[in-house]
Amino acid sequence: MKVISSSPYAPFNSKEWNSLISKNVKYENTPIKIQKKFYRTLTLKKIEKDKLLQEKNELHQQMQLVFG
Repeated sequence: MKVISSSPYAPFNSKEWNSLISKNVKYENTPIKIQKKFYRTLTLKKIEKDKLLQEKNELHQQMQLVFG
């Protein structure tokens, strides 16, 4: 990526600008593929882990009540 100066007095090369713009045009109509399976598996694993921790916590609390 090329950094373009924001100064109004900076030298400006129109060929360079056109080459930067033309690169974006060819990707304009390409479909975007989004994979949600990674997010879904992470959330499912987290939910399962949270359930296990909650069950362990409940068992621990029950043991505290029994022995307390």
